Amino acid sequence: MTRKAVSIGLPYLLGLFLCDRLSVCWYGFLGILPLLLFLGLGCRLRLKQLLLCGISFAFACCLYCGYMYRVRDALLAYGGQTVSLTGRVENVDVRHNEQASYLIRTNMGGHTTRITYYGADLICQYGDSIRMTAVLAPYEDTYLFPAVSYYQGEGSFLQVQEASDVEIIPERNWSLVGSIRAYADRICAKIRMTLPKQEAGLLCAMLLGDKSGLDSPTKTALYRLGIGHVTAVSGLHLTLLCSLVGWILRRLRLGKRLAFCIQAVVAVGFVLCTGVSHSACRAAVMLLLVYSGDVFHRQSDPLNALCIAVLALTGTRPYLIGSASFLLSAAGVFAVAVAAPWLTAHFPVDTLPKRILKGLVASSVIPVLLMPLCACYFQEASLLSPLSNFLVLPLCMAAMLCGLGVFLTGGWSVAALPLLRLAGFLCRTVLELGSWCAGLHVGVVPLGDSYVLPLCLLCVLLALCVFGFRREQRRVWASIGLTVMLFWNVSLFVSLLERNTLKIAMLGKGNACTLVITCGDQTDVLDLTGGGAGAEYVSRYLQASGISHVDTLVLDQQQYRAMAAFHDALPYVQVHWLLVPEDTYHLPGSTVCGTVPAPFSIASAELLRSQYTIRFLGTGTVEILYAGRRVLCAAGTEPLTESDVRIQYGAKLPETMTAGYLLTTAPCNVQDGQVYAGQNNLCISIDAQGGISIQELMKGG
Repeated sequence: MTRKAVSIGLPYLLGLFLCDRLSVCWYGFLGILPLLLFLGLGCRLRLKQLLLCGISFAFACCLYCGYMYRVRDALLAYGGQTVSLTGRVENVDVRHNEQASYLIRTNMGGHTTRITYYGADLICQYGDSIRMTAVLAPYEDTYLFPAVSYYQGEGSFLQVQEASDVEIIPERNWSLVGSIRAYADRICAKIRMTLPKQEAGLLCAMLLGDKSGLDSPTKTALYRLGIGHVTAVSGLHLTLLCSLVGWILRRLRLGKRLAFCIQAVVAVGFVLCTGVSHSACRAAVMLLLVYSGDVFHRQSDPLNALCIAVLALTGTRPYLIGSASFLLSAAGVFAVAVAAPWLTAHFPVDTLPKRILKGLVASSVIPVLLMPLCACYFQEASLLSPLSNFLVLPLCMAAMLCGLGVFLTGGWSVAALPLLRLAGFLCRTVLELGSWCAGLHVGVVPLGDSYVLPLCLLCVLLALCVFGFRREQRRVWASIGLTVMLFWNVSLFVSLLERNTLKIAMLGKGNACTLVITCGDQTDVLDLTGGGAGAEYVSRYLQASGISHVDTLVLDQQQYRAMAAFHDALPYVQVHWLLVPEDTYHLPGSTVCGTVPAPFSIASAELLRSQYTIRFLGTGTVEILYAGRRVLCAAGTEPLTESDVRIQYGAKLPETMTAGYLLTTAPCNVQDGQVYAGQNNLCISIDAQGGISIQELMKGG
């Protein structure tokens, strides 16, 4: 069978991805052509096929460059300008503090774009017009959230920095899309009124992709369990809905063409209900291509359908290649529908145990294939996903079926109440399993180290070379096994090398600073500025580093707010000691982060560890001794004293100091063995010989 869509789609997708990740398009174009030719010759492609692949790859590079030059750069030129903004509201996310996030579709400079605005809840809905005088600004990445890549993947390049004269103009005309969205909101409201908060949040997320009801610990638990993908509307949801509708249509004995038309209408309606997400659009295109095979007497092919869907969605919107949800959705379909069936094609299935074994083996392939993308966008990956997808995913699908029943019956109480009670029980079971697994810290692979992504890409390249030259299941299985062993051995080797390295991570935003000090198996967290402003930063850093145990958490200012913040941010981190000032009151027997707060005196406190020592010199100032080095960490308002390593955080450094202290363009300066840091979210490493290195965790923040 000729697969022209594959010969065009795969090089096209690769070209877009490389241009997006490498930033400089021609570097990706020139650097990958020899590799493509090498793999193409290995796969024994004909000259026409090689030429078609090369043209497709070059077209993708030109398309991406052209779009970014003509559209993105033109829109970014509005950054810092004050404009009169008029647009249509596409999405409203209401927060708990009477604030809301708006996604506004507008036209600027002849280009249609989306702009985000954060402001007061104006009680508007989809389709309403909004008018304001706005100061626009480009997005900035922070340590907590890569805003630039996320919003660029959504087709948004600007946000409203300041707004005045904000006015909402209600849409008075009837709108099909608005009516469908209102119906979906009414079903979600029915679910939230019937079920407890977390159960309702999970069901709404699984049914319509509305994750506003899920808190951060719940999301972490679901992803560590390996089923976080059920909260992103994709092929699983649409396949379930269309299969249910197809079963009903077959019972009614309708013709194939009429049944296909009805399923197409249902698929489009569901995509509109979910806010026209990219993954839902991709799933709808693929599903309709598969269902159209019976109507037009054509054999459906998953890889062909996937390539056609990718071409259709990115042809006019190449920025989609930067969307993590789109990439993971497409890669997931490839792993489930193409790679896993091919790799397990010769597995025996003559008995039930063998069929179960084949299913488990196929499920285990999926997280391995998705690992490189997870390394690009996430801080950790779950190894429990094969078992969870086999055992827990059916519970999620059963809950989704109950939700679909409520959705299709319009929330009619007679049918909705028993269905929602059953769905609530299933969701509660899934949440308890996720919380239990997240607390055990088993099956979690940290992906925050800098070596992980290059290592994953190297493993993928090795497996592709084996597939290209020896297209046999056994050899490919052997290459996958070798790459997995290589990954684990390199990870073990790096962890052994860093065992005697002291790492001081300065985390926070603005004047707030929290230190995370690690060396070997010991970890201490010091909230120097108080208030718990760095709690979320600490949670992300520990997650990326694979740290599940903190020896000591020290809170020396605004301890009550800090205790609440860290208790919420570290639900799955075991804290051995929590030190608070002596005058801190707490209920007898009450625990924070799983431990009882213990009083300490900041004037004389000292933490003695096996390899390093921490001394508190006053409010917001600590001294760390390691490997003959003396590290002083002081707030921006405190004077710097003599020390081997001096770290100033928070406020800008005083201009009266010598030039060695002043920072210009560089975030930190290393000279004569001394470190001067003027911003947070840095990690300073000191090895056993006293050598110093600095890693910038993320620009911004």
